[in-house]
Amino acid sequence: MNRLRTAAAALAMTGLIMGLSACSSDDKPTTTHTSTKAAPTAPGTTDAPDWEAAYSPEQLAVYREALARLDAYERDSQPIFADGKASRQAKKILQEYFFTYRYLWGSLRYLEDNNYKTTGAVKVLSSEATRAEVSKDGGSVTIRQCVDASDTETTHNGEVVAPAYAAQHLREVVLSTPAGGGKYLISEYENKDTPCGA
Repeated sequence: MNRLRTAAAALAMTGLIMGLSACSSDDKPTTTHTSTKAAPTAPGTTDAPDWEAAYSPEQLAVYREALARLDAYERDSQPIFADGKASRQAKKILQEYFFTYRYLWGSLRYLEDNNYKTTGAVKVLSSEATRAEVSKDGGSVTIRQCVDASDTETTHNGEVVAPAYAAQHLREVVLSTPAGGGKYLISEYENKDTPCGA
């Protein structure tokens, strides 16, 4: 039973560390977020997604800043985590982008020591804010993404491990600025066994 729990935890951690190393559906490092000012497509309409109507311009600004930070993590981490090694560069990336980087660093070392490897990249199909809070220090944002992990594969000692989630599923990432201000850091991450659009 403990072995099964350990394997499940390893798969979840693989999804957290490797699953964030993503690319968009057209292999560009950006996702489907919109520009700060949407260009009108017809009189009285814009190309802004419907969900944006629920947020103020200030909330949308902190969302876009947090999403840019998430995009930067994905761009910077993909080449580092591709080999599955707990390298000095990997530790630096985790420290740069996560509040709980020490826990993740220990988990990455566990994955390397136990011969877990994940190849391929998760594709981000869409992104939207489900919460956006503005504060004097910056803000806190929850981003929901539809992702496609069908091009990824995890192995343990060379044997393919069954995916922990459906190929296309939702994930939620919470990013917040530290007390006193600074760059957005990832504080929570969750792959959901929920189909996109559910």
